[in-house]
Amino acid sequence: MVTTKYLRSKIKTTKSLQKIISALEFSSTSKLQRLKNQTLYFKEFFYEFLYVVEYVQKQIDIFDTSFQEVATSKKRLLVVITSDKGLCGGLNTNILKRVVHSYGTRKEMVDIIAIGKKGKEFFQRNGRNVVASLSLRDKVSSGELVELYEYLRKALDQKQYSRVKVYFNFFKNTLLQVPVRFHLFPMNQETLDEFVKEVEMKSPLNRRRYHELMIEPDVETYKQHMVQNILENMIYYTVLNAKTSEHAARMLAMKSSKDNCVELEAQLRRAYNKTRQGKITQEISEIVGTKLALEGK
Repeated sequence: MVTTKYLRSKIKTTKSLQKIISALEFSSTSKLQRLKNQTLYFKEFFYEFLYVVEYVQKQIDIFDTSFQEVATSKKRLLVVITSDKGLCGGLNTNILKRVVHSYGTRKEMVDIIAIGKKGKEFFQRNGRNVVASLSLRDKVSSGELVELYEYLRKALDQKQYSRVKVYFNFFKNTLLQVPVRFHLFPMNQETLDEFVKEVEMKSPLNRRRYHELMIEPDVETYKQHMVQNILENMIYYTVLNAKTSEHAARMLAMKSSKDNCVELEAQLRRAYNKTRQGKITQEISEIVGTKLALEGK
């Protein structure tokens, strides 16, 4: 039989849990707001950067470069961005399921760069070839991705991979984070347009007059640097979206958990009051019964 002491203990535990969850919700909300602003600022920069790409592409084909030559092998590289911490609902599950669905039976032909501890742990448990991993702070800076950029540059220079794809959660709004996949390499106008469409960014309009370009030190080097800049900006924007999605998902998960705790506490209090009232009624009945027995005697 459930006792009032047991129910009081459960109510106390539930209230303590509510305080912890509320703190996590507040922390996630604060981090979400900062990252939303950071993502918005970079989105504006990236939009302007697309104007530069369009400006140059009108005069030279920046994607026609030796840097873009693919490997003869069929090996592929996946950059998978997940969270470093849990408590964010099905955010990581959705993106990892998509990777497994696409490459479930081709482990030996796929290398993985795992950004986020959850993805790294998942792929290692499943016997995937994780060639690099990276953990990011909540306040993401492009400097944290330098090692990733360098790894990609060397791998593509050495023609190790025929394809490079990125999997991440796109921050659509606070209530919705969408798993997205896009081609990072080889890069051409079609794949760039596909990325712009996936992240719901409008293609730049032709708003400037074009002048003759002055290219230094030479056209081929300029093309390589331009393509490298495009890849790096795309990766950084996806990382910002993934981190923002993480905090949004955690905030929603904590809010739902807090609501469940409030409901559970209400149920426990009702059960406590019912049990306490039953105990009081029983004691009164015993007193009355004893009194009647004594009077009859």
